[in-house]
Amino acid sequence: MTPLFCEDLIVSASSPVRALDKLAANGITAYSARRIAPGKLKIRVKCKETAKIFAIFRGSCYTVTKAGPARLAKLRARALRRPGIRYEMIAKVIGRGEGVTPTMALRIETEIRYAGYIAREQRVIKEVQRHENVAIPPDFDYAPLSTLTLEAREKLARIRPRTLAQAGRIPGVSPSDLSQLSLALLKAGRGE
Repeated sequence: MTPLFCEDLIVSASSPVRALDKLAANGITAYSARRIAPGKLKIRVKCKETAKIFAIFRGSCYTVTKAGPARLAKLRARALRRPGIRYEMIAKVIGRGEGVTPTMALRIETEIRYAGYIAREQRVIKEVQRHENVAIPPDFDYAPLSTLTLEAREKLARIRPRTLAQAGRIPGVSPSDLSQLSLALLKAGRGE
């Protein structure tokens, strides 16, 4: 199984496959190896072994480069989403980012951990803003809308909201009622 904190390296040489033998001789496990071009091999190793690998290949016919920091950032983010994982734990394994203070580390940790919830709330806010712009005609008849609950039809007929957002704030009007009302308004606007 591939460990959580791993990094991709590119090994370039006339015969990069021999680099795997050299790594194995030094006790380093390559969790995956893939030929990406003639003379180039992409290998995945533990992050904490990266410096050792560069030392092994220094002065040899092999050229080793990191595949890119984006992968490492994704790994950090994926690890921080797990329960019980803190930024300090990751910093011990991978290393602390440049200029990251403890306060900044806490903020990074919080933003990554709650990114999904924040995105969902932003979608809800956009939906509400969109509903603010949908006007309901003052003479709109709610009675023929059989897909709305009876309670919602009665309240909408009595209160007569001016927009879809106002209708959504009426107690007893469910999100399902609101979507059905939105469809009815679209049909009425098209003259169907």
